[in-house]
Amino acid sequence: MKTKRLTMDVDYHDLSWRHKGEPSDLEQLFDHMQEAGFDATIWDAFWCGTALYHSKHLPVFANAGGWATPINLANTLKQWDPLSCAIKLGNERNIQVLPYFRLLEEAYAPFDGNEFFRKHPEYWWQTRCGMYRIVGWPCYNYPEVREHMLERVKDLVEHGVRGAFFDMTRSHIPYFVPYRWGDGNGFGFNKPVVEEFKRRHGVDLSKFDYVEDVATADHGGLPFTYERRWVGAEPYDMWAFRRLLGEGFDLFLRKVRRQYPDFYIAVQAGALQAGGRPDEPIHEAICRIDLEGLCADKVVNEFSVSMNYRTSDLDASLLPRFQHVIDSGRQLTAWLNDMFISDGGGGPKASLKEVSAYVDRFLKSSVNGAIIHEALFLMDRDDAELVWQQLSLLKNTP
Repeated sequence: MKTKRLTMDVDYHDLSWRHKGEPSDLEQLFDHMQEAGFDATIWDAFWCGTALYHSKHLPVFANAGGWATPINLANTLKQWDPLSCAIKLGNERNIQVLPYFRLLEEAYAPFDGNEFFRKHPEYWWQTRCGMYRIVGWPCYNYPEVREHMLERVKDLVEHGVRGAFFDMTRSHIPYFVPYRWGDGNGFGFNKPVVEEFKRRHGVDLSKFDYVEDVATADHGGLPFTYERRWVGAEPYDMWAFRRLLGEGFDLFLRKVRRQYPDFYIAVQAGALQAGGRPDEPIHEAICRIDLEGLCADKVVNEFSVSMNYRTSDLDASLLPRFQHVIDSGRQLTAWLNDMFISDGGGGPKASLKEVSAYVDRFLKSSVNGAIIHEALFLMDRDDAELVWQQLSLLKNTP
């Protein structure tokens, strides 16, 4: 049986919130990961354009927005550097530390984010009319955005990391709602995208007669529109538009590879974003990256998809759609969102028997890597030692 790659999602924000993020806690966590055979860990690195480490380039997170849960994290950063601590522990135990680089989670509001984007609000994804923006979603089709984000990679490299986990699907930005409820035809019409689409396809996406509100909802007493119709607009190839938006991400990742040839690049995207086909529904596919090209050209080392796999067939969910990742010699990984919690968040805890059954199913699958979500869910369990033993089977079963 081929050894599976094992990665632990360490949400350090949650650990510190629950008073489990002291150096002694981290040392114990890394010891457990080493004993269970973990290869890597995903580590929080950013919050709304600030750094969750002692950065040379970004302002260090100080909880200027007055958020409730990261109070302990802000206090910790005044005293010591959790990321540096994790890197040291990882180096000692041969566990790779991959800073979590969410590509679409830059800010919750214009007043709480990086100065670069406060000065350039045009870089947020926008509607055809330009009046509405997804604050927090940088459009990577701007060369300036790619350069700015590359500076963050440089900062991480100088901090001592040798890779990162780039994610374009897991985001706390509330504006994901338009893509889940609407028709997905609302955002991404930024100037470089519109101009390039017209050059390639002859359709001017900025032209329309007027806007109609199609669907609205009430969110906590605040009504908002999540779907609009651009009356009088020319019809266009939606997948070609999604593909063009994806090129911004492709160019950024390729630039990271050129700049840092030995950097470990792990990427997470949804199945539609990374392998969508023209005959599939696209309202949740915010873009379409060229995963095939990125793998073939060895830009990407690892690709993962986050799902609740507890009741689904792992192979059927990921193969054969992503068989090309394995065939190209790249790592294909399943982010097991519901390993410990039934829905990956606030649902009921899985029993030891259920965890054991999950491990057994994964061992039988052809998918050769797993991301365990998340460390706090495991550390909070009364039977944590027994669960660690189950996870060790993922490495130690002959």
